[in-house]
Amino acid sequence: MMSSIIRVKRDGRSDLLIEGEQLANVTDLEFLNSVPSGEWWELSLIRSKTGQYVLSSVQHIGSGGGTVRHAAFLFPSMQSARQLLSYNTGRQARLAKTLLERAGLHSRREKMTG
Repeated sequence: MMSSIIRVKRDGRSDLLIEGEQLANVTDLEFLNSVPSGEWWELSLIRSKTGQYVLSSVQHIGSGGGTVRHAAFLFPSMQSARQLLSYNTGRQARLAKTLLERAGLHSRREKMTG
């Protein structure tokens, strides 16, 4: 794994500094014909050097540099990250599915370690 230090912003908390690699990134803009005037999302999936996974979520509200909200979710394993993203049925379901596919986690099974 080619690792680097990745900064993940979080609203109301200090940024996360993760040694690892970004596995995939996806944004609503890839599926739209024009820049939206409402909200749009960016999702990134990062694997840390220690084997944990971080989902970075950025919500853009309004056009022309409106409000931006940042969140990060930590998962202890690929299985737990895949489980949450696979069952997303909300507005971000398409983004979650694309993120998993790009990260190569959509149908891959995690090896059991013990």
